[in-house]
Amino acid sequence: MINKKLVVAVCWVLSSVAYAERPVVEHGLIAGASVQVGSYEEDGADSVSPIGGLLSLEKPLTDNFSLRADYAFGLEADSTEVGTTEVDVSLGNMFSGFAKVQTSDIAGFRLYGLLGVSKAEFRAEVVDTEDEATDGDTGLSYGLGVTAGIKPGLTVNGEFVSYLSEDDYSYSGFNFGLSKLF
Repeated sequence: MINKKLVVAVCWVLSSVAYAERPVVEHGLIAGASVQVGSYEEDGADSVSPIGGLLSLEKPLTDNFSLRADYAFGLEADSTEVGTTEVDVSLGNMFSGFAKVQTSDIAGFRLYGLLGVSKAEFRAEVVDTEDEATDGDTGLSYGLGVTAGIKPGLTVNGEFVSYLSEDDYSYSGFNFGLSKLF
């Protein structure tokens, strides 16, 4: 009985090693474009949801691991009141770098996790004046997402990413878009 369990255990370990060491398939590059619905929360103010655009470039290193670079930019500000003053808050720009780990294809879908770092700049403008302030920071970023194949080499994706989480404010975003394999 012990021999059978040992054989099964050894086969399982060897199959895992063989899977990890299989030949790497050339994957090319993946380019993507998404709409970002952000959530900026700061102590003492209401949450705002600025809209942004997101461009990404991804290099798969294996079937389940890739490196990704993102550039996000503001498209539309959202307003909040600070005291009696109305303020428009928007994303200026943001650069992010991620390690991406994803599942194998499951009925046309892939689940993935992101871990990386982001550097962002935000703008706050007092409505009906020319007063404007910018602030930025760098921090740890992480997220979860899903892709669904539309046709070979083209996917639709949706993800939630926590970009920055500081003591007095945080920024996260829901990203929805398309990716193309080249």
